[in-house]
Amino acid sequence: MENLKENLQTHVARYLEIMDCQDEYLRKMRLEGLQNDMEAVYDIPQTGQLKIGAFRTSFPKVYRLYTKVKNARWK
Repeated sequence: MENLKENLQTHVARYLEIMDCQDEYLRKMRLEGLQNDMEAVYDIPQTGQLKIGAFRTSFPKVYRLYTKVKNARWK
């Protein structure tokens, strides 16, 4: 996870830009892309409560943004 801070800033900016999109379909598609990119970049675990908990504890800012992105897809 090189350049964690830089990557996180880029993803936050991307999230804010996506949330300004008025087209709901396009916004949801772009949020899905951001979620997939974050999973790949940060190697966010999808299964295993212990792994997820450890990741959340180790990288709270990343996990908070990731949760926002996931939840925004379903609003």
